Amino acid sequence: MHYCGKVYLVDQKFLENIPGESDVDKLEDKLYDEYLLNLIYTVAISILTPREYDIFIMYFKDGTNIKDIASQLAIVPSTVRSTLWRVRKKLKAVVIPLVKS
Repeated sequence: MHYCGKVYLVDQKFLENIPGESDVDKLEDKLYDEYLLNLIYTVAISILTPREYDIFIMYFKDGTNIKDIASQLAIVPSTVRSTLWRVRKKLKAVVIPLVKS
């Protein structure tokens, strides 16, 4: 910035670093996504069984594939798949009404 009498002349670089509407929208979207993710994890802890929660975290948070989850937990892959189906159903039943309200 340069001072010129009573007027400050602003550098172009300074203006380029001011977030525009699209940047603010992206930030709001990111914060909302983080809020939803935290809400889902909080709900998951309270409504899922320990086994369901472990599988949920391994699959959705850690990115572990179904075959590896089954191997680590000494269960068959179809059990992991059916558990994930149940987890989705339970979370949808609780989280969707919370988000809509």
